[in-house]
Amino acid sequence: MGNFGYEYYIINWDDARRDIRLNAYSLLLLIEQMKQVAQNHNDDQQFVIVGASMGGIIARYTLNYMESSHYQNDDYEPFFVEAHDPYTAPFLNLHPTFPTDWERYVNNKDRMHNCRLYISVDAPHQGASIPIAYQYLFRQGQSVYKFLQARRMSKAKTGYLLKMLDGKSPRQLLKYWVPPKNSGGFNNNEYFPNPSHTSLFAQMRSFDGGEMPQFCKTIGLSDGAMDGSHNQNAHTGEARPPNDMMVDIDAQLQVQILWVKMPLVDIKMRLNTNPELVFGKVVDINISRTEYALEVFWFGVRFKTFHSHVINVVKNVQNMHSYSTAAGGTNNVISKSIKNSQNTALDRFLWRKLLGAIGFHASGELSSNGLDVCFVPLESALDYTGGSLPYGNNMLNTGNSNLGYLLSHTPFDVIAGEVHTKLNNTSNLKNLKNFEHGDIRNENDLVFNLTETAAPGWENAPALPNGEPDENAKYAFYTCANQNKYGAKRTWLSMEIGDEELYLENAYLPYSATYSAEYDIKVNISNPNYKYTTTPTTNDMKKGIFSKDQNYDVINSGSAFFQFDAGNSPSLPIVNRGVSGETSLNGTYNLHEEPFEICCQASLATRNATEWNKTPTPTYELLVFPNPTYQSHSVHIKSTLPSQAQEVTVKLISVLGREIYQATIPKEAGEENFQHTVNLFDIELTTGVYVLTLQAVDKLLTKKLIIR
Repeated sequence: MGNFGYEYYIINWDDARRDIRLNAYSLLLLIEQMKQVAQNHNDDQQFVIVGASMGGIIARYTLNYMESSHYQNDDYEPFFVEAHDPYTAPFLNLHPTFPTDWERYVNNKDRMHNCRLYISVDAPHQGASIPIAYQYLFRQGQSVYKFLQARRMSKAKTGYLLKMLDGKSPRQLLKYWVPPKNSGGFNNNEYFPNPSHTSLFAQMRSFDGGEMPQFCKTIGLSDGAMDGSHNQNAHTGEARPPNDMMVDIDAQLQVQILWVKMPLVDIKMRLNTNPELVFGKVVDINISRTEYALEVFWFGVRFKTFHSHVINVVKNVQNMHSYSTAAGGTNNVISKSIKNSQNTALDRFLWRKLLGAIGFHASGELSSNGLDVCFVPLESALDYTGGSLPYGNNMLNTGNSNLGYLLSHTPFDVIAGEVHTKLNNTSNLKNLKNFEHGDIRNENDLVFNLTETAAPGWENAPALPNGEPDENAKYAFYTCANQNKYGAKRTWLSMEIGDEELYLENAYLPYSATYSAEYDIKVNISNPNYKYTTTPTTNDMKKGIFSKDQNYDVINSGSAFFQFDAGNSPSLPIVNRGVSGETSLNGTYNLHEEPFEICCQASLATRNATEWNKTPTPTYELLVFPNPTYQSHSVHIKSTLPSQAQEVTVKLISVLGREIYQATIPKEAGEENFQHTVNLFDIELTTGVYVLTLQAVDKLLTKKLIIR
């Protein structure tokens, strides 16, 4: 996004296991600070918030709250309703001023959250899923962690492990939660969400706006398959059924004495995913040992054997959905360190002595249909509501529900999921439909080129350092391609954010704001790359992006200010001023052609970018002060410009594109610094917004000037 002049901030929480409300409150403080900075700089651009995984819940909670009467009435109690929770209280005790930090921004509520677009990336809006088998075994092993903490491992490491399920946010997010071993519910066959889960989601939906923020466009992205494909067997590519085997071990340790093998330890272990609303076994572990005694009798000696259980753990569950195998993003935390194996035989001597007369021998089999499990189900990531939708939803309209019905049951304006397959490292086939949780895709798939328009000049793109053609060249940003820079790629999310084309729909604007796009702004025009409820159903569903039919409206006292670079627009004629569809707006709006400056840096994802883009692009700045000012005053211009320039052209342009002032000032070659004063009292100006431009050689700088 830096290619288009956006500033962006990445929030890394100090403690992701903290109460989600506390981190939502921290996000609110950041938004307030950003609003204050924008106000100080007379910047009315709105914000875009992208929340991945739990970050999507944090952002949703914050935006819902800031649209509520609680926010307008300085009631911040919703963030601290569970302040006495054993996990929350220590933090608040160490930070006593934290709950009152909002007072610094008490007079800054006129623009609410100032957010025009909220993007949720595979967030568990109805909860995340960890199989009961994993949770149950973790609880069984907590005593082992405590033992290690007391002896070898650091308290920090074991403390993190112990809080994986008992931290506040895990309790808030999990659909099913296994309580600690010493609690009454640990041995139950039926599990439920922790009360913290129920209270958080009920509260988030109880704010004035309801399910989702109302005064911004909302997008929900799932890494699950939109055709309802369940989590897959990594070896066959087939859908995994409920209560599918995750791992099955049948092994034996034998002792060899005088070349005779005798059983010593038997290990049998099987872990399954949850069954679907029926009774089923999810854990079955039995480790037994065989003991031998030498018995002497009148006619010789013989061995007597004794069998005893060392570990015997069996767990059954009932009446729960098998979210572990449902359609949705997979959790790859385990499989990244343990490679899935369909069937592996073990047959080896651990050691032998005395020519094999004495030794130990291990044998057995390991089978697995995949340790990966669905972590965020599709219906959770896209937040289907009402409880009336079937388990395992199918967005491609080949199953039991049509597109209009499914869209009406999700609170998002636009939803998207996976519709193509990716490479399966286990089978080396491209047959995986449910992607890894947190995989925001678009790196190796042509989904990113939703404009379906090749960048001009891409044929002349230089080869990569290894001599291969640059596969990204065809899909580079228009402007970057024109400047022989081919590293950046167009994505449908960046198009929603508005770097090239900006489609304004599905949102309300109750306050003043500015929208910018390098080329086209399209207001209340359906995005041709999306499927809408009113769009005729076709077989071309490969995009996997679905949108509700709603207008973008400016309401009440709000106003919209559209900035675009119509002169370089690749698709709209200049007579349309770079904006189409504006006649359907209900409210006040202005159009303004703004010459944009784009840095055109290479994409961070581009291979070997530093090798083939060695010449850095010079950066120039333009300062105008005072700003805002009055029509009877002067403004001082200070700028850095190309050193080879010998003259500078200064212009003042109205919002209607009329040139109000122009002056050409000589500049000494070799000098980069430039200063000039414009006497506004010599110019007939009215109150409003103007654009000041500086042109030197091929460099054009612009700055907004406000006249009061």
